[in-house]
Amino acid sequence: MVDLAAVIGEQLECPICFQTPRDPPIFQCENGHLVCAGCKPKLANGKCPQGNCLLQRQRSRLAEKLLEKADLPRPCKYAVIGCFHEDKMATLPKHEADCGFRSVVCPDLDCVDRVAERDVLSHLIEEHAMIDLEKTLKIDKALDECLWVVNGDDCRVRSVDKTWPVSVFKCDGFVFFAVLTKPKSNGLWHAFLQMLAPKSLSETYSTEIRLASIDGDSSVVFNGSVHAVDRDSKRVIASGDCLSFTDAFVARLLRPFPEEQREAEDDDELKYLLKLDYSVQKKQ
Repeated sequence: MVDLAAVIGEQLECPICFQTPRDPPIFQCENGHLVCAGCKPKLANGKCPQGNCLLQRQRSRLAEKLLEKADLPRPCKYAVIGCFHEDKMATLPKHEADCGFRSVVCPDLDCVDRVAERDVLSHLIEEHAMIDLEKTLKIDKALDECLWVVNGDDCRVRSVDKTWPVSVFKCDGFVFFAVLTKPKSNGLWHAFLQMLAPKSLSETYSTEIRLASIDGDSSVVFNGSVHAVDRDSKRVIASGDCLSFTDAFVARLLRPFPEEQREAEDDDELKYLLKLDYSVQKKQ
């Protein structure tokens, strides 16, 4: 028996990318040869690759209708940057939401680059000089105890955003990013935990973030969500799903930076330590 869907798929295949078009429009040349919308701009001089005839903006309504009715496997929208996954349209969006080739914001808040999720760690190593990252990620732990270095004027109103280098750790084989930031927009400090994973996975974890004095006498605890790396800091802060605190509270918890640890090139500005513990756990 002839597999009609397979035959239709072969006939609709774009001669440039060799894939079934994901969506309309599908263009055709004067001789009826088809080209998908993604490949049409790549054609030199607007000529059909099969007959060298002119390919303008004439669409093949028949091919588009066949594509709609045959329910053929379509390529992931990230195929142009390397994903080879194909699926039917009913289930393809789920793959695309989790696809390792999807674009995410670099977890370092000082960086504006967008990179494929699968390339985030290499981006941090190559572009942010995190040369010890591979060694760090050999240890699997559920608690990241951070001592952030705070300058004397960080507890005052600032005209620019203040960020700290992201702290990276691994738990259950997944990579997490402990974040601390103080945006100029609201003057509050915000701490949250991101996960190098899509939302479908980050939602299976929760976090406890503890802000405490070095001696443990004063503390505040936040229990909430682990955010997928897709969600940038502005969206996290706007959601309220993070630990937020004031300059006055931070000032109570600061501990002077040990003089013996100051480097010769350090200026005379006062430095302090702020203790934040980020823990992660699998939801039951």
